[in-house]
Amino acid sequence: MRGLETYGMGYVDDHGMLVISPVFESTCPVLVELHRLVMDWAWPRRVAFSPDKYAVIHFRPPRHGRVGDGVIPPIDGMSKEALGRSVGYLGVVVDESLQWQEHIAQASQRPPCPSVNFVR
Repeated sequence: MRGLETYGMGYVDDHGMLVISPVFESTCPVLVELHRLVMDWAWPRRVAFSPDKYAVIHFRPPRHGRVGDGVIPPIDGMSKEALGRSVGYLGVVVDESLQWQEHIAQASQRPPCPSVNFVR
């Protein structure tokens, strides 16, 4: 499909898949195929992924209404609870409209990081 972009990212035990498409309806089938490719890679290496822990968020263009209400990729083990308006990834809370208010609110509630003192 024209205009379709996919990105994979990960760090230790967190991974993410991003699908960008001009047509919302094409994103879920692509996520299903990406998931199948990941699982095909993982199985012989004895790496486990848990679809019951997956989170799905549909980003929307600026000044548009909600998209994809209630729609999740049909991946075995993934439930409707996976769909949210925001998701945490590597300590950052990302919301569907990329406004960052939820991240700022949560970050302001955290205690400050302790200082690390290095001794020579």
